[in-house]
Amino acid sequence: MALTRTLVAGVFATALLCVFAQDTKLDYEGIETLQLHGSGTTNPSKLLWKAMSILEERAKIPIRMTYRAVGSGTGQKEFKGNEFSNNTAYHDFGSGDIPFSKADYDFINANQGEFYQLPFLMGAITFFHSVPVDKLQLNACLLAKIFNRQITKWDHPEIMSFADNQIHALAFSNKEIKVVRRTYGSSSTSLSTGYIKKAVQDDSNCPNSVWPDNMVGKGDADPADPSTPTKAPFWKSDTIAVQGSDGVADYLLENEYAIGYLDMGHGKSRGLKEIYLQNKDGNFVVSTKKDGANLAGAFENTNTIPDEMDGDWSQTDLINQPGEKTWPIMTFSYIYVKKDITSLGKAGGLLKALLHFLLRSEGQGLLPEFGFIRIPASLEAKALAAADSLDAADGITWQFEDASATLPYQGASPYFFSGKRRSYNSYLLDHVTDDVEGTLEGLADRVTSIEDTMAAATTTGPNGESASHTHSHDDDDDDDKTSPVAIVALIIAIIALVVQVVVFLVVIGGLKAKIASLEKSQNVYSGEKNADGTAIIASSDA
Repeated sequence: MALTRTLVAGVFATALLCVFAQDTKLDYEGIETLQLHGSGTTNPSKLLWKAMSILEERAKIPIRMTYRAVGSGTGQKEFKGNEFSNNTAYHDFGSGDIPFSKADYDFINANQGEFYQLPFLMGAITFFHSVPVDKLQLNACLLAKIFNRQITKWDHPEIMSFADNQIHALAFSNKEIKVVRRTYGSSSTSLSTGYIKKAVQDDSNCPNSVWPDNMVGKGDADPADPSTPTKAPFWKSDTIAVQGSDGVADYLLENEYAIGYLDMGHGKSRGLKEIYLQNKDGNFVVSTKKDGANLAGAFENTNTIPDEMDGDWSQTDLINQPGEKTWPIMTFSYIYVKKDITSLGKAGGLLKALLHFLLRSEGQGLLPEFGFIRIPASLEAKALAAADSLDAADGITWQFEDASATLPYQGASPYFFSGKRRSYNSYLLDHVTDDVEGTLEGLADRVTSIEDTMAAATTTGPNGESASHTHSHDDDDDDDKTSPVAIVALIIAIIALVVQVVVFLVVIGGLKAKIASLEKSQNVYSGEKNADGTAIIASSDA
């Protein structure tokens, strides 16, 4: 009996493996590269690029995914289409930090069929500056006057008399304010100008005239004359027009005494200084510090979220919401996708897989790296359900193998994204990134140590007493002497900092050398074949 059971089990297992093997064997000679393309907001572009790179690396069969970071306005245009595309989307999906207007929502439903606006993260828009001071405090009324050019100098009486800004009198003295803003359609423009309008209206001490209706919108310009707006906001001619989030960041880094608006993730990653902004409750908050503001507070205090993912999101309002530490300029980032994606063929399954990756734990775990926070669990569940419901009848169903849990046989099948599969480039990048981050943390610790030592040196007498006790009451007495021990400690700390900087430069140099070596030796598939049908491999330095 035992032998019979063993034979039956063996036959069954062999049959099962044969069936499974039929699914795993593909004609790799003739297999096509599955492609997926999107465009839209620049704010989470680095997150989307990283997610796509991870999936490309983990796929067994060739896939190619691209995302054009062109701004929410252009992303919406290309998803909506125009007469040249017969009012159909230019890409497989779009993305933006603002929902479609009611008019565009109705137009797309009528011309392309029903679609979803799926929130996949929450982000903050904020104001950054390049004034050489640590704590610059402003409110919406002052921002309105600055960006509308009613106030053009940092030492204007209204700025100087606001909050604690008077301590910056020397730094502000006779300095012109440089206003940098986005050129083409941008969610950051829409959200920041909308915030100023709403906050000014909520401020009884600020006349509404400082921020008229023609200063609210996502903006646009003619490529032939990008500095002149063609849609609201109609900026003054002496503002600086740049393209993209990085354009704003670059300008602030290269020009002192400037101010601009930017998503928090970009600004923080570039090391920019943030305005201390007065929120609706009258408190000064910053979005870039862990204890600076409640980024989720806007969702907790609004009732404007639609019940369904395919609904009209145009009235969603996360701006200037109440709360002691609520950050006043929050937004969702959305993926725009049609319900019927059968036209994508096999790539339809690839789009569903990308959405699953972004909305599940691994994708959501990437958000803090780029300055974003997770959407509420209730919305996440609805967005995942909507992604599952997409009609990709001709698409392939992709599955996932986690890096920490091996799935024998299954993980080796063609349509599994395997966390066990990666490239040496990504392995190297992860390790070098850890080295750099560790070095930067060490540098920060050294700087803190030096600051503490300097503080001790100025408050300690030569025998270790408090400086207040060692100071002579004689008017002709010399100033307090600094403790020799403190001086020695300071010198040692400075030497240690120099050593740490040298180590950091060595790490960076090693990274550059390794990347150059990889680029030189990397082989790239050219897409062509030899006469015998084998792939032609071209060197990347050809």
